Amino acid sequence: MDLEHGDAPAIASSAHRIKGACRMVGALELADLCLKIEQAAKQVDFLSQPKIE
Repeated sequence: MDLEHGDAPAIASSAHRIKGACRMVGALELADLCLKIEQAAKQVDFLSQPKIE
């Protein structure tokens, strides 16, 4: 999984799995960040997405 190589599907998948784990342990803010990463990775032009804060 590498941003430089544009492996957005792998990034989206990883973010989705981490999001679920975060929700299971109550880390809801981190789960929300993972959701943003997942959604950004599913966009057509992933690398041009704004920085997630």
